[in-house]
Amino acid sequence: MPELMVPIWYNKSPKINSQGSEGYLCGTCRHINMVALFRQKVSKESPSIREYIALATPSKLLGVTKRCGLCSLAARIIAADTGIDLPTTMSEDQIRAKKKERMNAILDKDDSYYLCPIRFPSTFNDPKLYICSEDLRKATKDLSSHVPRGSMAIRWISNTSPNFGRLLQNPDRIDFGWIRERMQLCDERDVGKLDYRHGIEIRVIDVHRMCLASIPDGARYVTLSYAWGRVKQFVLTRKNESSLWYDGSLHCEWNHIPKTIQDSIKLVREIGERYLWVDAMCIIQDDPQDQQEQIAEMGDIYGNSILTICICCGEDASYGIPGIESGTRKTFQVIELVGKLAIGNDILDSSDTTNIKWNTRAWTMQEKVLSQRKLHLRQLRKLVVLAYKY
Repeated sequence: MPELMVPIWYNKSPKINSQGSEGYLCGTCRHINMVALFRQKVSKESPSIREYIALATPSKLLGVTKRCGLCSLAARIIAADTGIDLPTTMSEDQIRAKKKERMNAILDKDDSYYLCPIRFPSTFNDPKLYICSEDLRKATKDLSSHVPRGSMAIRWISNTSPNFGRLLQNPDRIDFGWIRERMQLCDERDVGKLDYRHGIEIRVIDVHRMCLASIPDGARYVTLSYAWGRVKQFVLTRKNESSLWYDGSLHCEWNHIPKTIQDSIKLVREIGERYLWVDAMCIIQDDPQDQQEQIAEMGDIYGNSILTICICCGEDASYGIPGIESGTRKTFQVIELVGKLAIGNDILDSSDTTNIKWNTRAWTMQEKVLSQRKLHLRQLRKLVVLAYKY
């Protein structure tokens, strides 16, 4: 093949590791330069059918899972994808049965799977590639209308590079340490940009003293963006306002505070911050003058907070935040050593807030636009993993 026609991903002289050794790749996969694929520029041009990198059929991929890292990664992701759109209301036994049925259909068809040779545009420009079925490879003519399933995406895993995928320390809980690190990095880049000078009293929840507090000019605080829904809320009123400024006063009302706000208080404490602004508890809801003054300042309140916690899950304030407590979140992460790279599945694009209640409200749209830093919190689907032996 002429030099100019050799794809950027083709490794002409690959290193051959013995079977069973760390980083072993099969005869096909060792010629794929994954670093070159991940580091290429984003492209909006559709690849031709011939440009896709052929891996193997599902049955062959499953047959080499214990030997080749890339084949193993593809096989496990294909198996996981069979249950990605199943209703969360199904029991584990039902999910397992449905996944097995779908996997058997894939194995009966036994079409080849491919690695898409380009990087698709993404919100945060994170290096991401996709594994595609034969049907999708043939259908992909326009990237804007035929983007592969997100559950079939793979990412370079590196805990030291912000745009790469990262290894989950505990799939059941939020990684509070990671949030603190990202916050510190933002602080170093935004020195002097987030001082908030206000002309009216701004009430906040002091998560250490567990009461209302008035913040001084320039104090750091976190804001909450969530959907109230129809659930009965504990709100600040003229009647209870005076009793909530004493240390521990919120403990007395704890059982009346919706789960989402309870978990937000815990989250703020875990990431090392002290003050949380929540509309229901920081604006006097039956005082028209206070409401008018505070609502007029909403742009500055959200625009100058150090972080906005966006609750992108649930229908109302009773839902809570998945991952604050053990057992409230389940994730499935596949990681394989492909040559010298750790590569894993792309769990979820946090920027995708389509079809969620939070994204349908006018108030939350304002908060989404005005906030300088946002932490999107979603419920990650629980995946039941199936093991196949051939």
